[in-house]
Amino acid sequence: MNLPELKPIGLIHSPYQDPEDTPIQSSRSNAEGWVEVYPEYAEGLEGIEGFSHLILLYVWHRAPAGVRLKVKPFLADFETGLFATRYPCRPNPIGISVVRLLERQDRHLRIQGVDVLDGTPLLDIKPYVPDFDVFTPERTGWYEQVKQACPPPLRDNIMKTLKGLLLGFVLSGCQAVTGAPSPSQPVELVVFAAGSLTEAFTESG
Repeated sequence: MNLPELKPIGLIHSPYQDPEDTPIQSSRSNAEGWVEVYPEYAEGLEGIEGFSHLILLYVWHRAPAGVRLKVKPFLADFETGLFATRYPCRPNPIGISVVRLLERQDRHLRIQGVDVLDGTPLLDIKPYVPDFDVFTPERTGWYEQVKQACPPPLRDNIMKTLKGLLLGFVLSGCQAVTGAPSPSQPVELVVFAAGSLTEAFTESG
């Protein structure tokens, strides 16, 4: 079987340099970034600004080497098959994200919902169309067990407590260093930290 060679059509630029800092899923991210489409593919962007959301296909170019067919899903204490998860170490390390298109500037697209590393090679862009892409699943496999183990009310209470602790910690640290707390920087730090913790209690795989 002769398969076509996959060639990147561009790059995804994001604020993330370390894999540990990336959000778990694009649906849990408010981070903004840019899609840079190479000049030879720019003509293919015609009409794309008519869509509010896009599907990005890309290569997990910094996924750890090695493939295991049984892996442990995020927040789970058991293993399951690789193809029943979104684990990045795969025979073909291809990822998918749905992002919001904020604006187009020629061959550059400003997007929101970035959950990949800066410089991620982009394989393809497709429009997100609810009539084609939205389903109501009857079951969600291992995620049902993880979700039941930490239901939404418990997650909300945990996050409320953590946000209060984080705010006190950051304000105290800022005051110790500068002599007076900054009204903006601590809030930004708390929002960032709380967002990261929220992702730890939401869907992944």
